[in-house]
Amino acid sequence: MRNFRPILIAMHFLVLAGAAGCDKQSTGCENPSMKGRIIGYNPCLYFSADNDHQSAGVVIEVDQGNRKDTVVTYSLSREAVTFPQVNSADAIAGVYLYNQVDQDQLKVEFELRESQSRVLIVCPSTANMTGYGRAVKDNEVVISCLRRMQ
Repeated sequence: MRNFRPILIAMHFLVLAGAAGCDKQSTGCENPSMKGRIIGYNPCLYFSADNDHQSAGVVIEVDQGNRKDTVVTYSLSREAVTFPQVNSADAIAGVYLYNQVDQDQLKVEFELRESQSRVLIVCPSTANMTGYGRAVKDNEVVISCLRRMQ
């Protein structure tokens, strides 16, 4: 039993050291590095019964100082932001942008990372996707955290 005592003592200290290192880690949302605003949605998702069109395919204008970029994300939850209502006639016509007043109220701070996989959406032939496709140019990202700006 004497030979096991140093091992037991060492194991005890390792467990204590491991438990002490389990402090609450930051989520990355305390000070997000990106700013922008939610400007629209993927009009295809309006027609998909499998998706909630208000939270999937969100178009974000990323403010990068002297220039702006447009990305799309499918990683936001409905609880993250209250989205404007979508008019079905606008969705059919390919109007993917929210009106200017709604865009100005949807300013956000966030962290993003490039998506490792793409979301595939089957779109009905009645939806005009020309403007949307040009705007997002396959720039799909994953939002790791999002905070509404006041």
